[in-house]
Amino acid sequence: MTGSTSSPLALVVDDDPASAATLGWLLELFGFAVAIANNGEEALARLSECTPDVVTISIGPAAMGVQELTRLLRQHPVTRTVPVIAQTGLVSGEDVKQAKEAGCDVVVPKPCPLDTLLEEIRRLAAPGR
Repeated sequence: MTGSTSSPLALVVDDDPASAATLGWLLELFGFAVAIANNGEEALARLSECTPDVVTISIGPAAMGVQELTRLLRQHPVTRTVPVIAQTGLVSGEDVKQAKEAGCDVVVPKPCPLDTLLEEIRRLAAPGR
């Protein structure tokens, strides 16, 4: 599975299966193809099946957190330039700085207003951004 100009592919990584499914469903309504992973290991495994146009990450620090997964995505040949959006409940200046240093393009609060999240996903998944 790969994204295309008519249907960009979003890889949704969320450790809450219901949240992942909900965001995936909403993105499909707005014209995205969606792949879902419920943890960092699943996300990395999905890269053998798909090349995302954008990745959203909302996972807690258990096992593999946002920063570690983002660093690994930046090292992977398939995703080293793919935009990454981190959704986190930790949005202090230091948290945002650390996420950006790890390679996140955008850090948004969780919960994030849907229109704000969709705007960022669309902007980052746009061809030639």
